[in-house]
Amino acid sequence: MKNILKEYIELTDDQKAYLWNNCDFVFDTNVLLNLYRYSTKMSKLIIASLHDLKDRIWLPYNIAEEFLKNRQKVIFNKNSDINSLDRLSDNFIKDCCNILRLQPEEKEIKLIQTNLSNWIEDIKYAFILDSSKDKILERLLKLFEGKVGLPYSKEQLMDIKKSAEQRYKNEIPPGYKDAN
Repeated sequence: MKNILKEYIELTDDQKAYLWNNCDFVFDTNVLLNLYRYSTKMSKLIIASLHDLKDRIWLPYNIAEEFLKNRQKVIFNKNSDINSLDRLSDNFIKDCCNILRLQPEEKEIKLIQTNLSNWIEDIKYAFILDSSKDKILERLLKLFEGKVGLPYSKEQLMDIKKSAEQRYKNEIPPGYKDAN
């Protein structure tokens, strides 16, 4: 039973250590795209970790392509979310006025508004991304140079699509839950 259903058997500490020290790391598209969604500090930490593993990282072609294709959209969405802080701030100030029964010109409200406005400007400076000066992309291009697979041929893609259709139809992992 142990050999037939080994995926259910917990690895020993030695086996885990061996795998960790000898495996290659292959990443999903969202691991790379999330670098744009996280704080700058977190993104730098993750990229530093990737750099530590640089001799053992690899990307399938389709993951690299999907990352590059979706990168601009993720940057745009992140910047839009950050820019929405102004609107949220205005709503917050209005709610404070209503709850506290204060007027927008009153000292307490003006202080909150000034502090919030300054904080939002700091956030914009720290988090808004300029895709033409993309340090994340620069680092990733350098890290994954020579570590990206080749694209599938048209015949290989046809076989993969046929296999996926069968997996979706018969609810066989991996991927069948992604059918929609």
